[in-house]
Amino acid sequence: MSPYRKICRLFILLITAIAIPNAHAQTQIIYENHFDNADVPIYKSRIFTVPEKTRAGAFAIMGDKPFQFVDSDTLGQIFPGQEFDDHRMLNDQFEAATNYEKYRESSAADPFFANQRVWMENEAEVHRKLAEYTQGIHDKLKPYLIKVPVYFEGTGAFDVRLKGNVLYVFHGSLGHNTPNTHLVPIVVFSERSVTKVKVDAALAE
Repeated sequence: MSPYRKICRLFILLITAIAIPNAHAQTQIIYENHFDNADVPIYKSRIFTVPEKTRAGAFAIMGDKPFQFVDSDTLGQIFPGQEFDDHRMLNDQFEAATNYEKYRESSAADPFFANQRVWMENEAEVHRKLAEYTQGIHDKLKPYLIKVPVYFEGTGAFDVRLKGNVLYVFHGSLGHNTPNTHLVPIVVFSERSVTKVKVDAALAE
């Protein structure tokens, strides 16, 4: 990924985290001007950070592997007492995409935004396609445990995409200095089998 692309993704992540503090706000999920079924975002409802108290166990399970598929028993070990509902995860993604689609359609119809109508309508369209794609996911989601480099965990967010069978995981955060990254284990629920994972992190002051 180019430095420019990394900066853009980090800026988008952080602006979204700051500008959308509650569940009622509209969440933009796709930033490209087109939708590709083979290159799709994974919404935050399908991304889970392993609790600190079970991270050592998660790392022990993985050993030297950068990622691995995990079964329900393993999920129970690293997320004690937590239940995972595929339908709810996908429904949250569908609702977020649909809500943003309606938000952009409403904005595009406002005469005040006449000069911006084209890109607003395009954003609505790609989110409509994401909602349709999400509705079409009928197979059980596949959980993958992944080691991700992070600068500052508390001030950042994850951005995850599934391109073919490759999972791209990016973490962006804010900070006043540049420390070394540390690894954080997360679980991502994918609609396709994953053959490779690529991870990256960036920091903005």
